[in-house]
Amino acid sequence: MVWGTLLVLVVYPALETLARSLIDQGTLSLKAYQRFFIESEEGSRLVPGIGLLALGGSLVVSCASVFLAALIGIPLAFLVERNRFPGRNWLASLAFLPLTLPPIVGVVSFDLIFSEAGILPRCLALLFRLDQPPFYLSGRDGVIAIHGYSFFPFFFFLVSNALREMDNSLIEASRSLGMSRWRTLLLIEFPMLIPALYGAAIMVFMASMASFSAPLLFDVEGLYLSTYIYNLKTQDLWQDAFTATTLFMGASLSMLLFLRFLRGSRHYQPLGKGVPRKPWKAQSLPARCCLGILAWAVLILLLLPHLGILLWSFTQDGSWTWQLLPPGYTLENYRRILGLADISTDIVQPVRNSTWMAGIATLANLAFGIAAAFLLKARSAGNKAITDLLVMLPWALPGTVIAINLLVTFGQPSLLTLGLNLSQTAWLLPMAYFIRNIPLVVRPLAAAWEQVGESVEEAARSLGAGRLRTLRTVSIPLLFPALVGGGLLAFVTALGEFIASAILFTPGNKPISVAIFGEFHAGAYGLCSAYGVFLILLIGAVMLIGGRSSQRIV
Repeated sequence: MVWGTLLVLVVYPALETLARSLIDQGTLSLKAYQRFFIESEEGSRLVPGIGLLALGGSLVVSCASVFLAALIGIPLAFLVERNRFPGRNWLASLAFLPLTLPPIVGVVSFDLIFSEAGILPRCLALLFRLDQPPFYLSGRDGVIAIHGYSFFPFFFFLVSNALREMDNSLIEASRSLGMSRWRTLLLIEFPMLIPALYGAAIMVFMASMASFSAPLLFDVEGLYLSTYIYNLKTQDLWQDAFTATTLFMGASLSMLLFLRFLRGSRHYQPLGKGVPRKPWKAQSLPARCCLGILAWAVLILLLLPHLGILLWSFTQDGSWTWQLLPPGYTLENYRRILGLADISTDIVQPVRNSTWMAGIATLANLAFGIAAAFLLKARSAGNKAITDLLVMLPWALPGTVIAINLLVTFGQPSLLTLGLNLSQTAWLLPMAYFIRNIPLVVRPLAAAWEQVGESVEEAARSLGAGRLRTLRTVSIPLLFPALVGGGLLAFVTALGEFIASAILFTPGNKPISVAIFGEFHAGAYGLCSAYGVFLILLIGAVMLIGGRSSQRIV
């Protein structure tokens, strides 16, 4: 069942898209690939195709995003783990705030705060009496800045854990042999961090390659594969869309395998069993003040997107234009979302749509995750490797690719769809959520099942319990924390998903992320921001309730 689901929903649609990209008017052709790489020939000079430029744009932004996220996350991890200062605990806790912003909400908040007409540039212009803002984010630089803010927690989290578990005896030995502090850092500490750095780099690179909302709002004129495929789809240039999707798949998988190869080519392992390094505590008043000011400055920057979108959510649409602060505040936007206003049916519906679609997809993820984790535990080494690769494949595919693959395979009547065109129904989007979030549920369950071991299950079977009863009464209760964690992660990810939603939604199942984008483009910034705040609160409530229920049952 597990292999069949993955083959039908992930592998077969990818192969179908590849096949469609090679067929032009019923014959085998590579013209679409030629158009992708070469637009025209001017004498002896070849003009690169738009698709090739879009691929280059995605690769450049992804590499720059990895660099910026590392530039923020790594020093911040060293600051928090190696020092004690006022505000340290707050900084360590709130460093994960960017991950609580769904992609479209984060991009909208950045636009409302840091764009040319945003709050912060206008405030600085008024403060220093300038005709133009001294700085603002736009274009490719804006996309990279959004990615750096959104994805630096990956570096912060992994490097912090690595520093916390690092063997301090090697550092003490190097210092006792006369190595300087900086040489010890470069030759001893950083090699020990390489697994964490590679892991964070892979996650940031793949997330940046798949990014859709940031290029769509901040760099409309720029060329990126995710938005390029979306534009081809909206223009009904299907063969070019299939070709770009196929090459997008190839580029993403190639970079993922390359980074995994680099990670696996070097292994660093401590030779001793020392104790972790004790953090340095600032003793002098100037040092404590400097570190405290730095910590609170970083905290303010982390909170700015949340505070900005919260402020905008209380404004009347069209009332806040040139003023430094809103001229008035209102709760009308929230009344409309909650269905308390007179004309609010269309406003409430996206919230309901997102909730039921994310719920259906998450339930499917949990059922599939238990089966896949059981298979990973029971299979031999060779079959386990294949299953693990198939399970991780959806995470390597950008949301744009998954959406186009599903449209190709299920967007017309066939045996797989039982003669239905699923693109005209509400079910293709929950299917995309399910596929995209498979690894988020399977990996925690598989890891938890390995930690449980087989002794408890063998004891249950020796007492006469069958395989299903053992699973129901022994294994699943022991796996409940992993089930709750993976399910919550899948649910909140589906709630804020925008990439596949923008391609696959129909008027009857428009999700909240698409509603936010629509209101933003319509200039209804107050309602758009209220949607964003409501989505953040909904995600927070789900995480809080799920976490408490997990602790109570376990």
